[in-house]
Amino acid sequence: MKKLIIVAILLMAVPSFSQTWYPVNQATFGWDAVTKLSDGTTIPTGSTIKYQAWRKMTPAIVWEKVGSEVIILQANISFAIEGSYFLGVSAIRYIGTDPVSQSAISGSDIPANCQGGTAFGFKYWLALLMPSGLRPITP
Repeated sequence: MKKLIIVAILLMAVPSFSQTWYPVNQATFGWDAVTKLSDGTTIPTGSTIKYQAWRKMTPAIVWEKVGSEVIILQANISFAIEGSYFLGVSAIRYIGTDPVSQSAISGSDIPANCQGGTAFGFKYWLALLMPSGLRPITP
């Protein structure tokens, strides 16, 4: 038990990484094409690479699929529930019509996955209605 408490204290003492939040109700994000297999070799001819977009609402740790697989290097995601989101993408390799392998999810919450080494996320908050019932208090 003491070890767990010490680990928890050490984790709280670690400085947080650089991260940028964007206030939007929908976001387009992009990524670099996957061109190699996990052993570093070039993807063989005859393979098709598709991508699946993912999102997770913080502080959740479970990723949720968003939309269909695409062959382009970007996805547009809309947010319907208020909160903070990280986005991610995985690559799926097809031979013919058969999926044969899939990468892990590369999430925007990990600085090493992001261009420039800065993690990013999106915050969605419903706008307020404008005030009404304006009236003079002192004529």
